[in-house]
Amino acid sequence: LYNRPSLENRLDSFSQLFCTAWEQLMKAEILDANGEEAVFRPQKVGRRRETISIQECINKLYIDAQDPVRLNLERIAELRHGATHLMMPETAMPISRLFQAGVINFARRFRDVTGEPVLPESAAGLLSMVAAPPTESAVDLKKLYGDITARELASLRSDLQAEIDQNKDERFAISVEYRLVLTQKGGEGDISLT
Repeated sequence: LYNRPSLENRLDSFSQLFCTAWEQLMKAEILDANGEEAVFRPQKVGRRRETISIQECINKLYIDAQDPVRLNLERIAELRHGATHLMMPETAMPISRLFQAGVINFARRFRDVTGEPVLPESAAGLLSMVAAPPTESAVDLKKLYGDITARELASLRSDLQAEIDQNKDERFAISVEYRLVLTQKGGEGDISLT
């Protein structure tokens, strides 16, 4: 889904499916540990039962407010809530780093909870997210989306990058590093471009 370049809404689609998968996994874990009533709110008269929110699940399972996995989940859930107007292709670079960390976190948690891998060992792999760095200037964004949305997009990109730089934990956002080494023998090369 994420790596289908023709899909215009891949960022918001991914964030919605990601949050649904996490929410269901956490509810299963809470239900298993505390019984069925732990995932339901008190039923209101004349209405069907409602389950607790993803944030309530996070609060129950990730007690430490600074846990990088919790921070990753909360940030992606926040992105999902605003997906209808701010999940533009221009935000893909920093968001993809959060998404990749979230998928790895999910696979670890799924294995820890169920004792099984998310995918069988014969599967090709989980995810290889590819996003080009943003090339749009503030002027380009303003032309594409108008003044207010352009400011919000630019702010979102810089805020996400600041969060990633501050957190510096692979469970919050995967770091992306490209290295080109020119050498004729193993080890360090004569020239290293990073």
